[in-house]
Amino acid sequence: MPTTTNYGWTTPADTDLVKDGALAIRTLGSAIDTTVYNNSQSAIKPNLIINGNFTINQRSYVSAANLASGSYGFDRWKSNFTNTTLTYTSAPAGQSVTINSGGGLQQIVEQANVPAGTYVLSWSGTATGRIYNVGATPPSYAASPITFTADGLANVTVEFTASGSTKTLSKVKLELGTSATAFVYAGNTIDGELAACQRYYWRVGASTSALGQGMAQATTGSDQFITLKVTMRATPTTLDFADLLIGDGISAAVAFTSATIFGGANAVGINGSASGLTQYRVYSLRTGASGYLGIGAEL
Repeated sequence: MPTTTNYGWTTPADTDLVKDGALAIRTLGSAIDTTVYNNSQSAIKPNLIINGNFTINQRSYVSAANLASGSYGFDRWKSNFTNTTLTYTSAPAGQSVTINSGGGLQQIVEQANVPAGTYVLSWSGTATGRIYNVGATPPSYAASPITFTADGLANVTVEFTASGSTKTLSKVKLELGTSATAFVYAGNTIDGELAACQRYYWRVGASTSALGQGMAQATTGSDQFITLKVTMRATPTTLDFADLLIGDGISAAVAFTSATIFGGANAVGINGSASGLTQYRVYSLRTGASGYLGIGAEL
């Protein structure tokens, strides 16, 4: 009997007298069902790890710089040991990082992205990893890949360590199922990956003009308002900056000596302290030649 071109399913010839037609149809249908299911299982699946190949670096983390415990380097990745250094050679599509002996990295995956089910964590490199529901007892570190059952009730912790010597890490992926598929960006493209990172942290660099505007509430302080690039995960709670200036277009720009943040997930206000302001005058916010402004809503 002839077979189909792509999958080799057996079918009757045009001149065959078909016996047990129902059985033949059922057998063919089962073959189609099995093949389609297997293909769907092997298809490349979405990545729940953001910045898994260390492509986005809004904080301008410098190769081999020390990260204290809880400090962020590359977007979404923070040190989970007292001292962590990441050595790398920058590349457009991301790169492998070398973690110092005894160092480690952690990313917290939002509960909404990991409903109850079975997942697989995979990566390239010699670092060992682990994954667990926040609040649960951490398992031992292991080599890639690792299967994991999410309870859907908490955020999920993904961690990597370099135990005994320096270790490498790249192309981290967390996906639904039990089989690892090819690495993809969480945001599908570079710009999508950046937007995914900016949901948790947004930073602008030096000499950025007209970040926002506001009014001096007194001669020593002003409120400035900014519309954010993307809707953040939650109301931002952290603000870091350097050489942050306000100007009225008449006098020389004045630097904020301290500042606090308020507002919501789409727009924020920055209440800054300065000197020599004119009360009730409108001021524009920008960064100076060596400045930056970072706004965070990290987990």
